[in-house]
Amino acid sequence: MTNPGGHAATLAGGYTFAPPDVFDANGDWIAHADGSNHYLTDMRFTIQNNALIALSCGSEVAPVTMPIPLAMQNGGFSFSGVNGLSMSGKLDSMTTSEGRVNAPGCGDGGWWADKSVRY
Repeated sequence: MTNPGGHAATLAGGYTFAPPDVFDANGDWIAHADGSNHYLTDMRFTIQNNALIALSCGSEVAPVTMPIPLAMQNGGFSFSGVNGLSMSGKLDSMTTSEGRVNAPGCGDGGWWADKSVRY
């Protein structure tokens, strides 16, 4: 941070601002869908090479031909499939995202997710 007098200081362990387009959507996401029902539906999705390769809600796997290329813009992503299947989201950080989904088992509503960490 730089004050109006030109003196700069950095806080160790502080936050760093990053524009949303630097966040990476690729990875395995553990989500909670059905915002109208207190986000009680487990949702999992995987994005690889900027394409959706897997989507499941509860015990239902989305009936789509994978992979589905994602439209990526300004830290957000979206896709539309057959039979009204759709999903959109925005990356809030390197490990969190939120959005809307319309898919079997997920319903039509909001979701939020954390990126899975592999060890």
